[in-house]
Amino acid sequence: MRIGLYGGTFDPPHNAHLKLADWVQKELQLAYIYFIPTAIHALKNNSDLSPTFIRLKLVEAAIEGYEEFKASRIEIDRKDISYTIHTLQEFKKYEKLPESEMYYIIGIDNLADFHMWKEPDKIMELARIVVIRRSGTDDQKINSKYIQKVTFLESPIIDISATEIRNKINLGIDVSDLLPPSVLKVINDYGLYRD
Repeated sequence: MRIGLYGGTFDPPHNAHLKLADWVQKELQLAYIYFIPTAIHALKNNSDLSPTFIRLKLVEAAIEGYEEFKASRIEIDRKDISYTIHTLQEFKKYEKLPESEMYYIIGIDNLADFHMWKEPDKIMELARIVVIRRSGTDDQKINSKYIQKVTFLESPIIDISATEIRNKINLGIDVSDLLPPSVLKVINDYGLYRD
């Protein structure tokens, strides 16, 4: 069984995340895609992130109604820096999927930083790396040894960023066209992204 692993802060998860995951799932004929909220990001400032339990609620709200999408608590339950290598080493046992083949989904910008990840070569042994390429991105910044080992998919252009959504909410701008209603409800229930 082929399964996709889609990690991120998901603060908040938005329509672009869902459309992209839906497209990748169909393109690669994956049985499921697991959304994996990061507990402690290894390469980003974590102080501005919403608490993990809220980000998990946001993901669960976002994927309601998608039979092929699931939320995984693997990184949240670990309560440590969310290194991809550890997630991949533990994922099949954690989710009780011993026979599965893992596809780890990243953006092209992540591939440019891939040499900075913990044990990048080992990551590539444990999972197929699926890189979402956006139009106009520059492959020159990517280490050539990684380019040969990944699967590139040309992304349908969906230009939404979580940072932009948080800023708009803080300014009182309507974001209902960028988020599923279920996610917007959680944001409003917890008063998220308002100073």
